[in-house]
Amino acid sequence: MLKKIKLILLIVIASLLASCASLRSGNTNLAALPDHYAQIALLLPLHGPYARAGKSIREGFLESYYQGQMHGQPPIQIKFYNTQQGNIKQLYQQAVQDGAQLIIGPLQRQNVRRLERAANGKVPVIALNYTKSTSPPRDFFEFGLSPENDAIQVANGAWQDGHRNAIIIAPNNAWGKRISNAFVNTWQALGGQITDGLLYSNNEKLRPVIRSLLDINQSVARANKLEKLLGEKVKFAPRRRADVDMIFLVATPNYARQIVPLVRYNYATQLAIYSISLINTDIPKSNYNLDVNRVKFVDVPFILNGKNYRSHRQLFTNNTNPFQNRARFYALGADTYLLASQLKNISSLPSQGLNGATGKLYLGSSQMILQQLSWAEFRNKRIAKIPS
Repeated sequence: MLKKIKLILLIVIASLLASCASLRSGNTNLAALPDHYAQIALLLPLHGPYARAGKSIREGFLESYYQGQMHGQPPIQIKFYNTQQGNIKQLYQQAVQDGAQLIIGPLQRQNVRRLERAANGKVPVIALNYTKSTSPPRDFFEFGLSPENDAIQVANGAWQDGHRNAIIIAPNNAWGKRISNAFVNTWQALGGQITDGLLYSNNEKLRPVIRSLLDINQSVARANKLEKLLGEKVKFAPRRRADVDMIFLVATPNYARQIVPLVRYNYATQLAIYSISLINTDIPKSNYNLDVNRVKFVDVPFILNGKNYRSHRQLFTNNTNPFQNRARFYALGADTYLLASQLKNISSLPSQGLNGATGKLYLGSSQMILQQLSWAEFRNKRIAKIPS
């Protein structure tokens, strides 16, 4: 009888351990991944409109690889395939035929969708964009730079800071609406309220629309009405609306540096403003940053902690092209090498995460690899990192 009870206990324990292993993996659509890949193929745009991004990813990957070689990591045969030349399905098949054990890329979202349909699940893929597919092929991971992810983290951060009522200012285009929706969905799920919003167009006169958004016109109208009633001039200071405690701003650096001063000018000097990484031009000690003083934003550690990366200093010193236009893709490339060397670990222990150049990497739903970005704030001419 005792032996029978022991046997039953062993079976129960084995079952529990198997369940825990399944929970740790977080996804039953993953195969047993190897510890090391002897040959990796990178499918990147190396000419055309996305060439700068593709080449920056390539540089970041190679720099991380060479650093790994200096620290005794095993050698890898690396092959590059230009996605601007040929069909993505054919390039994938050629890479597999050439012996690739891991595919990295492509970058453009439409190519990721095409590859998702063509992938056979035999060779793992780390695509460099998000399709948000709910049923990806086996061992098909998505990893990239996502402004929607920025917006989600801003919503969570602003909520933790104690804000509850938000105004959204964003471009009146599909890109701006997509980012705004990511913020709205997260903000409302937390319990926050969207008080108002402004979708601005190119070449639009921003002064009157910002003034109207903050209800300054109504404040002035109330003062004028009071003067008519009293028949005399009234000392009056216009007031902004009181039903908002923060602004979520989506804007290019140039637009942000027009919008923020207008908000401050219209009696909203203390109103908190949050933004995404796009606002950061990575120009330290510049008067350019005075116009966005006290704006909080998220960005990749590679930029905010640049002094900790030797490659950051080299690129900033040696390149004539504006470094901020390339740094995030360079960091993305560096992290693809990190993932290539740690893909098995992040798949089996998704909650543990990896500290990468684009943030802390972790495996989310539908085999999406996401980043936890760093926080910073413009303070006078400087960019001050906010401790997590």
